[in-house]
Amino acid sequence: MKLRKFYQILSSVFATIRLQIFAPILLLGVTSGTVAAEPMKIVYFQDYPPFSWSQNNQMQGILIDVLDEALKNRMDIELSHKGLLWEPAQLLVKNGEADAFVTVPTQKRRAYTQVSRESVIEAKVKVFAWKGNPQINALAKVISYAELKPFKLVDYRGDGRAERALKGMNVHWLASMDEIPPFLALCKADAWTQNVFVAEFFLRKL
Repeated sequence: MKLRKFYQILSSVFATIRLQIFAPILLLGVTSGTVAAEPMKIVYFQDYPPFSWSQNNQMQGILIDVLDEALKNRMDIELSHKGLLWEPAQLLVKNGEADAFVTVPTQKRRAYTQVSRESVIEAKVKVFAWKGNPQINALAKVISYAELKPFKLVDYRGDGRAERALKGMNVHWLASMDEIPPFLALCKADAWTQNVFVAEFFLRKL
């Protein structure tokens, strides 16, 4: 009952726009010609719940659970999970200081990684907006990324999907996802495109 009431409150404050895009989230990593004696080093965005986040100096979340099961339990590969800010995490893989990360495979990331053939998980991307925003009726008609061009958008730095999909648009880039819901609530931006699971987690914090 409490959960149902909560979602009623959530839906009365934020509107979910009907744009729906399925984004495959895959394991991207560098290759090595030898079998490593050390654990496979996987890096994550340290503040991306429910997929990955740090608590008590340990990484947890859906991605960690999935990779532990697939690689450690079934393939007997020892793993090291490390969380960082997202841009530095990707840079570690690019520079060969970490072995892999799990994310959407953009062209930029493909240039320095090999991409798994199977998705780790598939997530639906939707558009979120504050219901009090005067642009809400216009946003309700949006069915593609291209139709977001007239609006003021917000996202966090290092989000490769958003950087690619919203290229050339009016996007205010914030340092962290925690800053986005209050930013929307103050009508400093019209809309935010994000994975449904992640967006709802952060919207609950308001």
